[in-house]
Amino acid sequence: MGLSANTSQTNNMRTSTLLLAICLVYAVKSQTTGPPAKESKKQDPTILCGKNTHKIVNIGANTVSVFKTQRHTRRCTIIYKLAGSCTASILTCGAFYLPNKDEFKCRRGDRMYVKAAGGQPRSYCEKNKPTKSFPAISPGKLKVTISIHPSKMYPSKGA
Repeated sequence: MGLSANTSQTNNMRTSTLLLAICLVYAVKSQTTGPPAKESKKQDPTILCGKNTHKIVNIGANTVSVFKTQRHTRRCTIIYKLAGSCTASILTCGAFYLPNKDEFKCRRGDRMYVKAAGGQPRSYCEKNKPTKSFPAISPGKLKVTISIHPSKMYPSKGA
């Protein structure tokens, strides 16, 4: 009788411990899940250039905008306007290849023009692009124009 009483007491102890653990998990879960939080951060703009695209994009602090060209893109113009308390916009490029026979002045082939507020447009082509070390910086609006000519040699080219 001593053995069976000890076993039933152990089972009761295990059951109560299990119930206590389930209650604690449920209490912690109900405190942390609450109502869904609203998204306070606006989604960063992503632009996919069509054949002839012209877009105006308002950017704020810490906004990262991505634009991509497609195979059939011929001209894509994007104007970035500063919003809020921003004082400057910075443009850098990742994947980039615009073939051009005049790689110094970018006059014979595909090119990207970047015009900062109050400055002259700067052209980029081949593998010459705005990088993290040498970005394109504008104190106001920044205009980016990509001009691509059709080519059978490089069908997947673009920015």
